[in-house]
Amino acid sequence: MHTSAATFDISTTVHACFLLNFSMMLGTHTDFLLIIVVFQTAVSGDC
Repeated sequence: MHTSAATFDISTTVHACFLLNFSMMLGTHTDFLLIIVVFQTAVSGDC
C-alpha cells in the first residue's frame, strides 16, 4: 500500500524536528546548514 500525502508530510515534519533538535544539540549553525542540505537532497531524491 502507498501512504497518503498527509502521512508523508507528518514523516517529513518528524524528520525536520529531529534535525532541528540534533543541530541544537551540536550548537553550531554550519552543521545545521549542512544537515539541511543533506536532508533536502534526500527528500528530493526520494520523490
